[in-house]
Amino acid sequence: MHYGFLRIFKVIRFSYAGFKTLWRGEESFRHEVLLGVSALAILIYLNAATTDIAIFIGLMFMLFSAEALNTGLERIADKIDSSINDFTKDVKDVGAVAVFFIILMAVSWFVYVLLKFI
Repeated sequence: MHYGFLRIFKVIRFSYAGFKTLWRGEESFRHEVLLGVSALAILIYLNAATTDIAIFIGLMFMLFSAEALNTGLERIADKIDSSINDFTKDVKDVGAVAVFFIILMAVSWFVYVLLKFI
């Protein structure tokens, strides 16, 4: 069993494996990352305030986290019962709406910051 500082290396390895799983298996995650990086580049190009950029980055990490959790929920639901039924549909829909809410927050913040330049 690893304790203390050495455990960080295991956590990093597991996190990297999770990132690869998301990147390879979830097209929506790839889109979110690419759009997030593009939006971040626009904010930097416009010389947005550091706090505005930091908040946007935080929202993007929240989005990536929600997408990862949603993917986990979907895979568990599929493992329990791969047929289409009310339970698996509800699980997937609830995970999807969590991701959607964070997308709304991130897009709203991005637009709010953009409107400061008009």
